[in-house]
Amino acid sequence: MVKANPKEWPDYETQELYVIPADQMLVPRDLLERVTKDYSGKPNWDALEPDRLAAVEELKAWLKPS
Repeated sequence: MVKANPKEWPDYETQELYVIPADQMLVPRDLLERVTKDYSGKPNWDALEPDRLAAVEELKAWLKPS
């Protein structure tokens, strides 16, 4: 990721602007945390598993080609 200069984008209000290579994307951190969270050692982990599965489906939607 390359940090871009906001002064080069005069018609945009930016606090931070990054240029992202075409073969990469930004995914919300909380989504990745939900996908990778290990519920197996927790009480009622099977009740929490649907949240992880929903996060996996959400990530799949992000990765689907547009």
